[in-house]
Amino acid sequence: MNDKELLYFLTIAETRNLTKASQKLFISQPSLSQTLQRVEEELGTRLFNRTTDGMVLTFAGEKYFKTAKDILAIYDDLQRDINNMNDLKGGKITVGTTSFLATYMLPAIIPKFYEALPNVEINLIEESSMELENLLLKGGIDISLMHIPPKKTSRYLKFEPLSNDPFVLVTKIGHPLALSAASDIGKLYPLIDLHEFSNEPFIMMRKGTIIRQVSDSILECASINPNIILTSSNFETIRRLSSIGMGVTLLPLEYTKIFEGKFPASYFTLDDKYKPSWTTCIATNRQMYIPKSAFVFMDVVRDFYRD
Repeated sequence: MNDKELLYFLTIAETRNLTKASQKLFISQPSLSQTLQRVEEELGTRLFNRTTDGMVLTFAGEKYFKTAKDILAIYDDLQRDINNMNDLKGGKITVGTTSFLATYMLPAIIPKFYEALPNVEINLIEESSMELENLLLKGGIDISLMHIPPKKTSRYLKFEPLSNDPFVLVTKIGHPLALSAASDIGKLYPLIDLHEFSNEPFIMMRKGTIIRQVSDSILECASINPNIILTSSNFETIRRLSSIGMGVTLLPLEYTKIFEGKFPASYFTLDDKYKPSWTTCIATNRQMYIPKSAFVFMDVVRDFYRD
């Protein structure tokens, strides 16, 4: 059965007459009669008794009548919900983001989004950028706010750059090898020659993270085979260990600002020839439907980065 057949049946039951029903439905009587016959044959039972008083429901027809009304009511509710979503009056979007980006920008973004769309539910998923990429490919999230290495491309995903965040070298304050650092106009921190630290112990993020991927690329570009003494899945852990002199590490500049004042460290700019940066972006699946409300969310994110 389909919604059209259910509507035809209900109209016949309400008018108790094929001619009146066909006129109300704007179809021919033979076509309506054939549809009813097909439905009765599929069910293996008669739904109407043809009497001098018109079309009267059989016992099976009464059961079918109640079920048909329930089904069409559910269909109407679904259609209303979809229309509300299309008109941005309701629905839900699933947004993936890293824990850092959730902490850094969502407190500013979500209130502005709800000013525009107060009835849209946000389902927030916080994962690493690599896991967010997998979720996007599988259709588990509508959009993602994440980090990607320089010049990353994908056949299936679209990356819209929002900002470029440089990586810095993190050391303890007063590190003796940092004496050669030189001021660089336009840079927040002094420029350091990374080769000075070739023989220093390194503390690194675990493999499988974008921070580790970019860090490995920087060190490879500098022809440094690092002596890694510890790996962690927590970027603040490796920053703090570097700040007390356990080793040195590489981190995105923005990540060094979260816990400012706690475990102070020294930070140094790296030469651009090592491509020491990553890109914060909005990522979407090229082959997936994106809800209209998600486009509004992306506009709020763009405004945040423009500001």
